[in-house]
Amino acid sequence: MEHFTALDGALCVGSHPHAPEHFTALARDAGVQAVVSLQSDEDLASRGLSWNLVWQLWTRVGVAATRVPISDFDPVDLARRLDGGVAAVAAHVDAGRRVFIHCNAGLNRSPSVAIAFVALHRGVPLDLATTWVMERHRAMPYQDVLVRWARDRGLPLRAPEPGAR
Repeated sequence: MEHFTALDGALCVGSHPHAPEHFTALARDAGVQAVVSLQSDEDLASRGLSWNLVWQLWTRVGVAATRVPISDFDPVDLARRLDGGVAAVAAHVDAGRRVFIHCNAGLNRSPSVAIAFVALHRGVPLDLATTWVMERHRAMPYQDVLVRWARDRGLPLRAPEPGAR
């Protein structure tokens, strides 16, 4: 795999599998039990793939596969579908599965969904959730989308200053 990071025991993030053997390696060697693919139809078609084929490759190695298509380089589409991506990750984590969140390169969409999941479901302020992911995985999350998303949900954007009341 080109760009894969196990963030912790439940969350992994990165780029899409580039070869059939990557599916097996992710399940066997990385312990991936579920995947949330953020690839759009256009992403898949540009690689000569369909979701049906990718889903079969995942299920063949015993990985539960979910797809929340988000257009690449489209912050408006990410904002529209971020809740769906976070909910898909949460469903797998709640079922006790180690989840691999991926897009094409693993730099924008998948880290953004991972950050949003950590902020919402682990109660971590957005700045600390962002730092936590970025300390572990090379990423360029859509910070403006994440800030608007967190504000709309009343989530804390920043950790309190030490000593603040």
